Amino acid sequence: MTSEPGSLSKTTAAVVDQVDVRGPRFAAWVTTVVLVVTLLVSSVSLTAAAVILGVQAVVFAIGALGGPRKHPYGLIFAKYVAPRLAPVSEKEPVPPLKFAQSVGFGFAVVGFVGFATSLGTLGLIATGFALIAAFLNAAFAICLGCQLYPLIARLRRSGIPA
Repeated sequence: MTSEPGSLSKTTAAVVDQVDVRGPRFAAWVTTVVLVVTLLVSSVSLTAAAVILGVQAVVFAIGALGGPRKHPYGLIFAKYVAPRLAPVSEKEPVPPLKFAQSVGFGFAVVGFVGFATSLGTLGLIATGFALIAAFLNAAFAICLGCQLYPLIARLRRSGIPA
């Protein structure tokens, strides 16, 4: 039996590159709360809303680059929540989750810029889109970024710039 060099590591990486679905859902609930707070605070201070959304943008960036295991909310889940739950029964792949965090990062950056430059409507709209996506994932296990990921991956493979 012969195999290509690196084929075992690819197979192993595919198995290792999955996480408990409850971790990203927990992160989505925390994100939902942060985004609701951002929207509420924006009615009082656009600067304060920009700061809160800026911090959330950093959290999204960490999730996009490092994946769920490095995500700050994911770390909280792993340390404090997961040990109290039943064993993992369902896993999901990491790449779509990282892509979803990238999409969240994009909305957070646009919202941050809106709030920071006193373009409150832009900040509200971008934050609202991020909130809708986070809430759908948290409440209904619908990850919009994860749903878009296969399409984007196909476009990249076909050479069409995404």
